[in-house]
Amino acid sequence: MATSRLGAAALAVLGCTHDAVERTEPPCSPPISICTVAGTGEPGRAAGQLYLPQGVTWGPRGQPHIADTFNNRVVRVHRDGALHVLLDAPTADLHNPTDLAFTPEHTLLVMDWQNSRLLSLPPDDSAAVTIVGTGERGYSGPSTPLTETLLDLPSSVAVSPDGAIFVMDQANQLVREVGDAGLIDVAGTPGVHGFVGDGGPATEAQLHALVGQRALPSSQLAATTDRIVLADTGNHVVRAIDRQTSMISTLVGRIDCTDAVCRGIPGTGEDGTSALSAALAAPYGVAITSDGIVLVADTSNHCIRAIVDSAVHTVAGQCGVAGYTGDGGDPRDATLYRPGGLAIDAEDWVLVADTHNHAVRAFRLDL
Repeated sequence: MATSRLGAAALAVLGCTHDAVERTEPPCSPPISICTVAGTGEPGRAAGQLYLPQGVTWGPRGQPHIADTFNNRVVRVHRDGALHVLLDAPTADLHNPTDLAFTPEHTLLVMDWQNSRLLSLPPDDSAAVTIVGTGERGYSGPSTPLTETLLDLPSSVAVSPDGAIFVMDQANQLVREVGDAGLIDVAGTPGVHGFVGDGGPATEAQLHALVGQRALPSSQLAATTDRIVLADTGNHVVRAIDRQTSMISTLVGRIDCTDAVCRGIPGTGEDGTSALSAALAAPYGVAITSDGIVLVADTSNHCIRAIVDSAVHTVAGQCGVAGYTGDGGDPRDATLYRPGGLAIDAEDWVLVADTHNHAVRAFRLDL
């Protein structure tokens, strides 16, 4: 697919800058351990507390940034562990923000889920602006100007190293790219959920982001210059879209095709199992390392998996066991509780939205 990025006018709105910044010290000590970087394990809004955080990202200076979803705010974690509020409901009219991503120019993008819009916050943390969406739910085609475009509960935003911006338009069952002239549908069939299309054009495929009156956010994206990776939550698989050929395929997850109807089969895949034989259960988060290894938040299995040499390996949590234990120890001995969004930096430090523990945890990937 041809890469389409925001033009000069839109970049001016985003407030881009190219100033270099330095990272701070690692978040966990010893560095081989897992640790909590924010949250207390209890939901709330008091000092240090989070409430069902869904999205995380590393900032340009190595500071964790969190979509504190049910507190309707976005926070930055300072070196001393204090939470600095960047955006909240009173100042930015946020309603359940679910994902965050930085552009190469250090502008923070915020997916404002229930308001069906994408916001940007410039590097100086001044006022946020809407760059996609109107605040109303719906679907608009690719010729609609960005600020007049209708989204329907968009849950995720990803920025590739070349600056392309992708959104998961959850209730519309679409992956879309932010272009100069509007959104470009990249994968999925508008408003139709299912599991078809592997091996073919991504725009003829069907995805299954969670839908319905009680549906939670789902289906995080990650992107490189070569591919887009999607947690296809309702299908219990992770899929990839080749950015050059626009073809879609399944990376990990067990698929059953009976009577020409294919579906993902939930389960708990054992370590070392081939990626296409290893079952997942409602995966939510994805991230990609600098050398192309895909990480998956295997949400209903309460663990984080890595796809290495076409096989699945657990890198944090104990699959099938929910809990909040293990800080200071090996990440694989820890317990998580329905982990959500993931992020990884260039030094392989992983951030995990440990959503139902109302916390964010960090560990260094060790494969």
